[in-house]
Amino acid sequence: MRAKLVTGHRAFPARIQGLAMLKFHALHDSLKPPMKADTAALGRLPLSAFQYCEAVRTASGLGWYIFPPRDFSVLFDGKEVFLAEDGDWRALRSEPLGAEAEADWDARFAPRFGPAPNFLEDLSDTGILQVWSGYFVTTDPGEALQIRPLANVHTKSSYLCYEGIVETDTFAPFPLFVNLQLIRTNSEIFFPRDFPLFQVAVVQKSSLACNGVAEIHRLDDPQFPAEGLTETLRRADNPRKAPGQYGANIRRNRKRDL
Repeated sequence: MRAKLVTGHRAFPARIQGLAMLKFHALHDSLKPPMKADTAALGRLPLSAFQYCEAVRTASGLGWYIFPPRDFSVLFDGKEVFLAEDGDWRALRSEPLGAEAEADWDARFAPRFGPAPNFLEDLSDTGILQVWSGYFVTTDPGEALQIRPLANVHTKSSYLCYEGIVETDTFAPFPLFVNLQLIRTNSEIFFPRDFPLFQVAVVQKSSLACNGVAEIHRLDDPQFPAEGLTETLRRADNPRKAPGQYGANIRRNRKRDL
């Protein structure tokens, strides 16, 4: 039997050798589990891109989709954010996740750590909404967590998702939230719990160092790897054997390296 790692109330596969480990800890059983990101970008990719463009497929499938903990609707009038409640609107300041989830938290942690994080927070900057997923996350030493919009899924014009990177190996357990900039005004913005809200991926902290150096060279520089142009350029007099050759080679190499 393959080992399982129990995180919160959920079971996730234990570490696969050579792969980074991201642990999700659920506050409550009702939360929708994170879902592995889709190389087809939830079916939003054009067929030709999915078939031939491995770069787009790789970016789309990197990491995990994170869902809202429940359905909710907000309205932004350009100055304030309002939350739908029982067929009416009320000004949003903060909103807890719910009585059942709060009871779970209080029974375990409230005496020592106080109340659970709020599900929604109207931040001080105009129209910026913070949404907590209901999960806490941790990563292995040397690994951080990138929080980003859904890769190559362009379905919403009503808000933008801010990106961030948190060093979740030391700043842990991190309450996994996302900050949204509301754009559309004076109409309802609905967030369904069955559609991903944002995407996360593990990154190496060593790649975050700001001491890298970028160099600019002319093409006549002796170090320019000109021979590689036979693979990276498509020419009429020397076409590639077939469309998608790069993707085929990359997938073949990944299988070999497993």
